[in-house]
Formats: sequence, C-alpha cells, structure tokens
Amino acid sequence: MVFLSAPESTVYFFRAPSTCLSFTPAVQQFTHRVFGLEPKDLLPRHRSLLSNLRHTTSGENLHRHAEFLACSIQRESLRVFRGGDQDPTVKIVELYSAVQETFFPAAVSCLFGTKFLKRHGQRKLLEMFLKFEGSFERAASPLPQVIHREFCKSRAFLLEVFRQAIDCFNECTGFSAVLIWSLII
Repeated sequence: MVFLSAPESTVYFFRAPSTCLSFTPAVQQFTHRVFGLEPKDLLPRHRSLLSNLRHTTSGENLHRHAEFLACSIQRESLRVFRGGDQDPTVKIVELYSAVQETFFPAAVSCLFGTKFLKRHGQRKLLEMFLKFEGSFERAASPLPQVIHREFCKSRAFLLEVFRQAIDCFNECTGFSAVLIWSLII
C-alpha cells in the first residue's frame, strides 16, 4: 500500500516513469502465488493497466469518479444507518459492519457498475470478498494452496463473477462501469 501525503508526491507518483518508480518486482511472487500469473504474463499487462489507471483516475475523470462514489456512499449510509432516505429514525449499528455495508456496495458500484452489484448480490459478494481478503497474505505464502480452502473457494467465486462480468460487458453502460472496463478491456 502506498500513502501519498503531499501534492508533490502525488505528481511524482502519477508521472514518474516506470524506470524510476515500479512495484512490479515486489509483486511478482505474490501475484504468481495468489492469482497464478506468471511474470512473463504480468509485466506486459501491468504497464498497460498502470497507464490506463493513471489516465482514468486523474483530472476530470477523477472528479467524476469521486462524485459518483460520494453519492453512492451517501445513499448507502442512509440505508445502513437509517433504513432508507424516508426513515427519520437512526438505527443503532455495529460500527465495523456498518462501515463495510456502506463502503463495499458504493465502491463496487463505482468500479463495476450497479448492474454488476445487483446481478451477483451484495451480501454474497461481500462475504466472498471478505474471505478472500482475510486469507490473502497467508495464501501468498509458500504453503500449498490446498491448505487455504476458504481462500481458494472465494477466489474461484470472485474469478467466475469477473468472467461473467466481462462476458456481459455490452450490457453495462453509463459512467459507473467506465473505471473497471477501461482497465481490463
């Protein structure tokens, strides 16, 4: 994870050539263990993905993504903390779960589109993502993958969901699908 704490850092991070700033060598073993991506397959795609990400998340594009995400977070927070925008009463919630239930659907909608979230079910996606994310570091270890059953199950589910999403790309229209599709297509 990278934290940028000053405007100069942001400028350097997003404009530095890969000869000066690259995390590719650091992630090669990790991406091979977790995703099965060979370095020879990862490196050419990585440069393209990074270039697309920098373009898609800068300038006016970043403003639109942030605005969409902010609206989604506001909508989801009303649902989670109040039961909807028409309900004036505030619910008592467990904070960690409430934050997950607020940010996960908002982020998924921003990245993949609202149709993706509805098609695959918010609860199931969140459950599988949390299992995947919770076992992520252990799965990158040299231990055999058979030991990581929950991780393998959740990874298989998420990969299948992404395959289906790519197959139905033509159904996804509008701004909400732009970010992820510009990176993977």
